[in-house]
Amino acid sequence: MSTNRETVRDALAALLETALVGDGLLAEEVVNHVIVEPPRKSPTVAVVSRGTNRLRMTYEGDRPDFLLLVQVWIRTSLPDGSWTAADTENRLDAIEAVVAQVVEANRKAAEWSVLQYAASSEINPVNTETGIPYSVEVIPILAKLFRS
Repeated sequence: MSTNRETVRDALAALLETALVGDGLLAEEVVNHVIVEPPRKSPTVAVVSRGTNRLRMTYEGDRPDFLLLVQVWIRTSLPDGSWTAADTENRLDAIEAVVAQVVEANRKAAEWSVLQYAASSEINPVNTETGIPYSVEVIPILAKLFRS
């Protein structure tokens, strides 16, 4: 029986929710699915599936590597000036640091054998149909399993 990528995605989302959402913490919500429409809450963190590589190891099974993306969505500014582009940059930096701490603290877990950054993160501006500008940081995460 093959390991389901959803189990790994859900586990990472739960860890990030604990670390990021709550009174005095950095995000408004963490979701475990792709964001189709601009989020109503800001910052919103999404953990989404990106792909799988299943390496055949033995006749009994394979070794799956799951690529996940942690997406951090933050409004770039508010019309009333209560939130600025500088605030967005600062919050992106702080959230990325917490994501890195979560990965470091959970390198090994029941759901994976190794958890690590897969590559450098990337920040892009996103202009939505609603006219609300966002900055979106995409952090690629690799979860390796040494069993299927």
